[in-house]
Amino acid sequence: MLELAFGALRRHRVSAAVGPDNEASHAVVRRVGFTREGLLRDHVFTNGAWRDSVLYSILAGEWTRET
Repeated sequence: MLELAFGALRRHRVSAAVGPDNEASHAVVRRVGFTREGLLRDHVFTNGAWRDSVLYSILAGEWTRET
């Protein structure tokens, strides 16, 4: 997906919002080079309650195909 975003679509930035307790997703975004930006409080309403998200992003200049 990052190759598509930064290649053909010529995007400058891709972001990911991850549930605070989802350790597997945190590991994946960090492994491919995303940087944690902060906590989005009450970001999504799911299953009858507001939930926080941790925001990550990666910029075009930070991404390489090798990651």
